[in-house]
Amino acid sequence: SVSLRWLWNTGCVSQPASRSGTPSSSLTETSGRAGATCPTAAAKASANLDSSSAVVHSSKAMPNPVVQVVNEAVSEANRAVYDRNKSSGFADGVGMGTTVAGLWRLGNLREVVLFQVGDSRIYLYRDGKLLLLTRDHTAYQEWERNGRTGPAPPGNLILRAVGLFPEVKADVRVQSVHPGDVFLLCSDGLTAMLDDEDIEAIVKEAVASPETLTSTLVAAANQRGGHDNITVITGHFNQA
Repeated sequence: SVSLRWLWNTGCVSQPASRSGTPSSSLTETSGRAGATCPTAAAKASANLDSSSAVVHSSKAMPNPVVQVVNEAVSEANRAVYDRNKSSGFADGVGMGTTVAGLWRLGNLREVVLFQVGDSRIYLYRDGKLLLLTRDHTAYQEWERNGRTGPAPPGNLILRAVGLFPEVKADVRVQSVHPGDVFLLCSDGLTAMLDDEDIEAIVKEAVASPETLTSTLVAAANQRGGHDNITVITGHFNQA
């Protein structure tokens, strides 16, 4: 069997950071409606997933229990933000909201669970190619899917977010992992400035130096204007 070593790095425009080694089992990125991160949602979702690892790993009925645990974690994060909005007097659909993109590593299995709400994205870099694994929950994305009928809606009009309504549905999928895979989680602050071809070229150039990959991506987005807060998280799977 192939043993994989998990290496992660994070970076953001306001407080660049990079770290590597053996982290918790989950990576979670959030981006608030005003461009700020939402630590309440991120911390809640990550903590729930980390505490559920032992339960999920003992189950033989994969992946249904995994998807259920992830959905429950996102629902609890949604409730935490929603309750804060209600306590501040906001009506449904108004107040603090956030997008979220997350990755949950299933112990030593060669699989991860991906989950996403809003327009934060998850990419997979494999064999020299960058693949988008998520679909933006935006009016513009729906307009494109429906044949671009009528005038184009604003690109940043989000149809699904954490915290605005009592319930929210995350897109959840189980993804296989190969040695050399790099997962990239990012806010729209990155993808609004760089298209997929730009991101792929940067990852291809910097993937051998994971400690600088995130900061290189953030710097490139800032050079293009950096109109929004930029968050980039990468998870590298290397053969031990």
